[in-house]
Amino acid sequence: MNPSVTTPMEVATFGAFNWGPVLEGLDCTVSQVDDSTSAEGEEVLRRASILIGDKNREIQIGLHEFGLLARPAFVQQPCVGVDNVDLKVAAQLGVVVANVRGANVDAVADWVLMALLVAERHGVDADHAVRSGDWHAHSADMGTFAKQFRGRDLAALKVGIVGMGAIGRGVVKRLLGFGTSVGFSDPFVKVQEGCAAMELDALLSWADAVTVHVPLEAATFHLLDRDRLKSLRQGAVLVNSSRGSIIDQEALVELVDQGHFRSVALDVYEEEPLPPASPLMRMGNVYLSPHVAGETHTADNNIMTIVRANCEKFITGQQVTHVVTG
Repeated sequence: MNPSVTTPMEVATFGAFNWGPVLEGLDCTVSQVDDSTSAEGEEVLRRASILIGDKNREIQIGLHEFGLLARPAFVQQPCVGVDNVDLKVAAQLGVVVANVRGANVDAVADWVLMALLVAERHGVDADHAVRSGDWHAHSADMGTFAKQFRGRDLAALKVGIVGMGAIGRGVVKRLLGFGTSVGFSDPFVKVQEGCAAMELDALLSWADAVTVHVPLEAATFHLLDRDRLKSLRQGAVLVNSSRGSIIDQEALVELVDQGHFRSVALDVYEEEPLPPASPLMRMGNVYLSPHVAGETHTADNNIMTIVRANCEKFITGQQVTHVVTG
């Protein structure tokens, strides 16, 4: 038992998800906080040593919340992203923050392969051709009709991976199974089995398709800016499942309009949800997904397992895992 706190330990939660059943059997009580600035919300946080954030990262966690928590304090993000948490302030105040790194690696890597195939093989257009009756209408001349859906085999592609973290490695594993030539760029990784390491600009000009897997930080904001997007070869495929602001979305729209890209697949955007008036909505060669690349039953079970395990460790005075504060 953590000797500095009373038991059962209070756990405060943000968001609509009910964490009570997940934490059942642990020496704790669980209270949901709807508004951390309300008198009721502040009172719950003062009693709590553990705070579980919201899955959608919509609720900010900063100085106000850290300052209220009982000590020692632990914040568990039930997702990989921590851009809604002020990690600098947390470190200054001695609050441990952890995420669920690795929980959705396979889910996102699977989505990337699915998106790459949909983009390369004109999956959305092919579906529309069946539903709209175009296939039936052109059945007498299938040779000509089918040409518009021709793509390239994955084994014939050179795919560039921007960021060789866990998800990047998962994508590599899958692509190598297809016989794809894979290159990557990552300032912190120099060697990856089966891949050619390159500087970012060289990678972009080399690849037939590029998939992005870097966290959103000051250094990666618009990492793929207008100039770098233009440096991708004519007819390239671009896939992004990391964070929307890694790519200059306005520049991307312009280049898609100009016919620079064969196709684009996006799960993330600079503004979410994607506004109905976004130019991306009208672009037939852009495959859109509502930030669900990491959403599988398996990934969700992994998240529950990590959150419960970390809460149990903190309650019993053990070192939590997946810590993102220094």
